[in-house]
Order: sequence, then C-alpha cells, then structure tokens
Amino acid sequence: VMTTIPPRIERIEPVLDAMLAQTWPVEAVYLSIPYIYNRTGEEYVIPDWLLQKRGVRIVRCEDLGPGTHVLNGLRLETDPWTFLAVVDDDHIYSPDLVETLMRAALAHPGSAVAGQGL
Repeated sequence: VMTTIPPRIERIEPVLDAMLAQTWPVEAVYLSIPYIYNRTGEEYVIPDWLLQKRGVRIVRCEDLGPGTHVLNGLRLETDPWTFLAVVDDDHIYSPDLVETLMRAALAHPGSAVAGQGL
C-alpha cells in the first residue's frame, strides 16, 4: 500500500514497477489517491498511464494525512491473513523487500514487522 502527493504523482512509476517486480509476488499495489491534498487544497490529477497501470489498484479517498496509505489498506483488506507492505512513493525498493518482510512475518506470527534501508 502506498500514497502519493500531487507534486510526485507523475514520478512514481519506477516505485510501482519495483513493487510489482518483487521476488515474492504481490497481488496488487493499492495506491491511495485523495481527492484533495489537504496541505495545499490542490486537486489530484491522475495521469493516463497510471489509470492503465496493470497491477495497481487506485483507491480514491479522503486525505487522512501521513496514515492515508495504511488506513485505506486496512479498510480494504479485512482478511486477517492478508499481509500489507507499506511503502513510500519516493524510494525504489530492492526486489526482495516483500520476501524479506514475509519471511520475518511468517517467523513471528501475530507480530508487525518492519524494515529500513531494504
């Protein structure tokens, strides 16, 4: 799950591509895109390429601040066996990020796991 801000929305394709090319396949990338960016009042304009991006599920929503991505992910995925990886829109992640997180999560049932610099 991830979100973005209007000034970065045109530049997130490499981040999405990195998440869609993980060694542990992801079912989809949920991209929470608010209608209005609360900090500036700016409306989000979704580029055509993003609307057509295979594997990306765009979720229109209210701007919930820094937690927008994870709060929407939790709202959409109610199955307790669904694992959510929360990522930023301005970092290209290594291809084994999800695999590393999944192995840690499976080794520690019921726990939240996190990584930095992966």
